[in-house]
Amino acid sequence: MKNIIFRIKSIKFKTKLIISYILLLTISVLVFEVHYYTSSLNFTSELTTKNTYEIIKSKNNILDIKLSKIEENSLALIRNSELFEIFNDINTNKSNVLSMDRKVTRIINDNFSLINYVYGAQIATSYFIFGNNFTMLDGESYVKSKLYRDTVNLNGKMNWEPTYNYLSMFGHDELKEFDFEVQNVFSASRVINSFYIDESLLKVLDDSVEKPILTIYFKEDFIDEIFRDSIPIKGAKYYIIDSRGKIVSDNDRELIGSTYEPDWLDEVFARKTGTMNINNTLICFDQSTVTDWMTVAEIPTAEIASTFVPSIVYSIITLSTIFIITAIVLSLVISAMITRPINRLTKAMKNMAKGDFRSIVPIDSADEFGYLVLKFNEMREQIENLIEENYAVKIREKETQIMALNLQLNPHFLYNTLNIINWMAIKEGNDKISDIIMNLCHMLVYTVKNKQDMVNFKDDLHWLECYVFIMSARYTDKFSVEYNIAEELNLTKVPKLFLQPFVENAIIHGFEDIVQGGKIKIEGLAKNGISYFRVIDNGKGMSTDTVSYTGQRTSDSIGISNVDQRIKLLFGSEYGVNITSVIGSGTQVEITLPLI
Repeated sequence: MKNIIFRIKSIKFKTKLIISYILLLTISVLVFEVHYYTSSLNFTSELTTKNTYEIIKSKNNILDIKLSKIEENSLALIRNSELFEIFNDINTNKSNVLSMDRKVTRIINDNFSLINYVYGAQIATSYFIFGNNFTMLDGESYVKSKLYRDTVNLNGKMNWEPTYNYLSMFGHDELKEFDFEVQNVFSASRVINSFYIDESLLKVLDDSVEKPILTIYFKEDFIDEIFRDSIPIKGAKYYIIDSRGKIVSDNDRELIGSTYEPDWLDEVFARKTGTMNINNTLICFDQSTVTDWMTVAEIPTAEIASTFVPSIVYSIITLSTIFIITAIVLSLVISAMITRPINRLTKAMKNMAKGDFRSIVPIDSADEFGYLVLKFNEMREQIENLIEENYAVKIREKETQIMALNLQLNPHFLYNTLNIINWMAIKEGNDKISDIIMNLCHMLVYTVKNKQDMVNFKDDLHWLECYVFIMSARYTDKFSVEYNIAEELNLTKVPKLFLQPFVENAIIHGFEDIVQGGKIKIEGLAKNGISYFRVIDNGKGMSTDTVSYTGQRTSDSIGISNVDQRIKLLFGSEYGVNITSVIGSGTQVEITLPLI
């Protein structure tokens, strides 16, 4: 026993760490796997329930939309004045009935022939079947049928009859041996209490007249096409059933028309829509608002598990492999971390001995090694700071002096040079050049000395006037500028040089095709805490594409889009630039700013 303990203690520390981490992580992974498997299975079950229910509701809604069209058209038929006249004044001799049949068939076709899911439609009486008589019925067979009785008992309401064999329904079982295209159908039928309003007078069928019955037939395949393959889970089934348990449609085709009365049927019809889990079977259901039939989907819970378990197991194996590999890597890393501080400290000391004070030893722990590294780093930093103080501070002082001289030299030199040119112009008697130079000097001083982005409008307007003066000298008699500025805007704060791009655009682009007569109006007013500035010209105007292009930055202007972006960044998206232009009529630029 002692030998075993001794051998365990003699194992290298790094190996002990690796083994302990693998054991701890293996236990953690097992716990995680059980929890992950259970949680994933519950999640997939809940997700399947939700998705199946949504599919059932969606498909049921599609079916209701189609069948509600039948309801609407049948009501329209009741109000048809021509149909009223046909059946209110009836003559049942053969020639008259055949004439009636042509008219009634046309009326039926007008209402139902374009609905592709209607298999056939007819209006039945005891003496004749009008319309598409694909059932080969006579009136006497029809009025003896259960369909007729059910329809009459509803007294004008629509009777939705679950899927049936129409040969059996109308007493023609002897014809079943023949090969008919379709035998199983479901139908919608109602008594036609025909009426119409003639000059505010309501006319109804005479009580002595036999009320005809409208019957619309549908192939059961019509329902199957809507629901087929809608639930992609093995073992899933769907069916549509009425409150008496009669199956209207079923993905098991053999069960169509049969009766199914599970214990939970009454509860489903009482709840109308929802989900339940009975006898390890998920049941999703939703009732039609048109037929009152119930659409049901059944999925065995075992099939839900079998569908998703392989992917869950694959995920668990993948994650477990990643965790175990991570454990091995972590154990190697942690063991190396214990010896790494000493190695780093030794290396840093050697670098300091060579004059390299940039090496900082990372502090990996708060133990004795960590404290030693902390004090070493503090010592290194103090030594480095003492050395840098003799160099860095002096270098910064020289850089500051050079920067100050540059800031003073360049503008001062340019201003002095322009001043010399100005005096030379005055000496030569060229006052116009002198005025241009003075305006340029003012613009230069304003631009260089004023480092703020927000300035008084009065100062910015003066700079703009200088700019306009210089441009007027360049384009003699080509344009004139009119100012109409409210006094209260003089001291309001505005972005520096915000009007210049629009004035420049008017002069260079707006007036490029004219020799004289150009006019620019610069307006400013304040209203409800907002400043409105407008630059209006009578130039050639711009298209929408050109308006967008003028917002791009050029080498000699700030750029219209730049001004709009500056305003939005400073004050918010509710402020900015709005340009309206009509080709041949000029351009108006409106700039909105908060009144500051």
